Amino acid sequence: MSYFQISHETDDKEVGVYEQIKELAIPTPRSVREKYYDLDESRKSFLENLPSLSVFKLASKAKITDVLSCLFLSMNVGFIASKKCSNLIKKSNLTNHQFHSAKIIGIPDDLEYQFFYLIEETQKINYKKSVCCKTDLFGTEEGEPIEISSIDDFWRNNIAIQQAEPGSKLSFMEVYLCEQLDILRLPGNSRIFISEKLKNQFEVNQVSGVVYKPSKIRFAIEKS
Repeated sequence: MSYFQISHETDDKEVGVYEQIKELAIPTPRSVREKYYDLDESRKSFLENLPSLSVFKLASKAKITDVLSCLFLSMNVGFIASKKCSNLIKKSNLTNHQFHSAKIIGIPDDLEYQFFYLIEETQKINYKKSVCCKTDLFGTEEGEPIEISSIDDFWRNNIAIQQAEPGSKLSFMEVYLCEQLDILRLPGNSRIFISEKLKNQFEVNQVSGVVYKPSKIRFAIEKS
């Protein structure tokens, strides 16, 4: 099963400028701005009070793409997506997500955008079959595979590794999914992965503003 890590298109020739959203459309207190960055810390659950997503402003030289890069919203937790992109995601198989309306000044009113918000997948993984290993700051494997039996077991081992060797962490090398998911985040990993099926749908429908990199993590789907 092939999966791909996705990221924003950063080539200025393609998107005009990066990030495409660099500022808020209205003056915003620091306490409110910080709420956007809090989204990066929301790994396991959704925030109860999501900051306003109606105050963004498209940069003057940015091209309009289906996936918009934003200084305030890192792709670690999701991304701003056009209606076309959002509809493709909604038709795919995924869990642990939310959609929120987003208004961007500088984009025509007839173009609808949403913020796709994704937290870590913890329920659809067979931890006993999956393979984990300690990795260094650069993601290089260190030592032998570490057996885990549950998500709680994963976090206990991860915390122990980080306390013993700051900069190191527990990472998945091979993931057994209980069912095929088309888009997900893994525990302990800040990247978003999409299936080859969804990638093909993005490409056929010419979803712009996103690039794909083959995942180094091996994925497998449990046979029923």
